[in-house]
Amino acid sequence: MEGEGALKVGVGPVRTGVTVIFPRGKADARPVYGGFFNLNGNGEMTGRAYLDDFGIVQGPVGITDTNGVGQVYAGIQQWHSKHFGSATWPVVAETWSGYLSDLEGYHVTPETAVAALDSAKPGVVEEGNVGGGTGMVCFGFKGGIGTASRVVTIESESYTVGVLVQCNTGARRVLRIAGAPVGAALANRWLPCFDRKLAAKAENLPPCTEDGSKGVAPPDQGSIIIVVGTDAPLMPKQLDRVAKRAAMGLARLGSYSGNSSGDLILAFSTVPGK
Repeated sequence: MEGEGALKVGVGPVRTGVTVIFPRGKADARPVYGGFFNLNGNGEMTGRAYLDDFGIVQGPVGITDTNGVGQVYAGIQQWHSKHFGSATWPVVAETWSGYLSDLEGYHVTPETAVAALDSAKPGVVEEGNVGGGTGMVCFGFKGGIGTASRVVTIESESYTVGVLVQCNTGARRVLRIAGAPVGAALANRWLPCFDRKLAAKAENLPPCTEDGSKGVAPPDQGSIIIVVGTDAPLMPKQLDRVAKRAAMGLARLGSYSGNSSGDLILAFSTVPGK
């Protein structure tokens, strides 16, 4: 996060980053079984050939902004080569940060990805305005990284299902939270605008007002990347089915996957271990 004021390509303001997920932790380079669902394909996620043909995810998963995909891919390869003796072919996905960040300045570099990989740690996931979510807008609010998890029991065995999203999508008027029509109640208030103290102008957005009465309703566009991880012993075809059902979670928020939204879903299982 660097700079304020009017956009100057190559300088800023910069609001971007990288989020990484180690399916087996940093010390274990083995691939995991994976599945994929393309809910709406106006976006990019690498690693599809291995998912389609072999049903596996190799190495760490990276999530960043649209123009950082290649750099994060290279950074993960470099990191993996250094730590395990050879490069890998990872899954790297993106959402668009152009409203808030100097997207064409290419501020995400392989070194940014390496820093994210080095600093990744187990435990509670940091959420909100962090990592790849730093430049994102979701349902007309500040977007970013979010998580949810559940423990499910099947025939006396308990398994964890964890979900991480990088949200940059959604029309405000249809937003629902826990079934409540929050978006309808806020459809004409606290909509996207620009602050004169932070930017000289923002394309197609009016200046903000103190009472939140000015703004432009966002369409259901942008993108969302959804990653589902579980310790349930599922095979690739089953994980494809899990990925499809994650789309229902997005639908519960009110999203209808607008034509220019990249809504891509990855699922993986940390077992079996062989």
